[in-house]
Amino acid sequence: MVDEAAPGVSPGVDESVLAEAEQALLAAREAVVALRERELAEREHEAAAAESGQRERETAMRAELERQATRLAELIEAADARDKAAEIRDRAAEARSIASALRAEAGIRDQALDDRDRESSDVDRLWAGSDRDAAAIDRSRLLHDDDPDD
Repeated sequence: MVDEAAPGVSPGVDESVLAEAEQALLAAREAVVALRERELAEREHEAAAAESGQRERETAMRAELERQATRLAELIEAADARDKAAEIRDRAAEARSIASALRAEAGIRDQALDDRDRESSDVDRLWAGSDRDAAAIDRSRLLHDDDPDD
């Protein structure tokens, strides 16, 4: 039988050379496929890493937002507590003002009573002086009326 050469191959080329060439071509194709699979795996890994990094950033951002929300809530609570304290102080100041006004009013009444008592004591002293004078006159008359020389 006559060796028929493969198309594009010169006659007389040994079949073993062709087999080696086919195997080399197959190995090259497998290497290209493996390279593409590796590149695809790397891209998938990079995409997964990017997603993982994105999730980590989102988690960190969420944690930061929660921390800020907690801090804001604490600040609001502190401001509310200061408002309550200020309101209590205002109420205490109002109570003290009212107590002061009542004491001042009582002091005015007491002052009026003091003034009236002083005026009454002045009048009582005048009457007492007048009564002493009348008593002295009465004694004097009694002494003169008992006097026979009169």
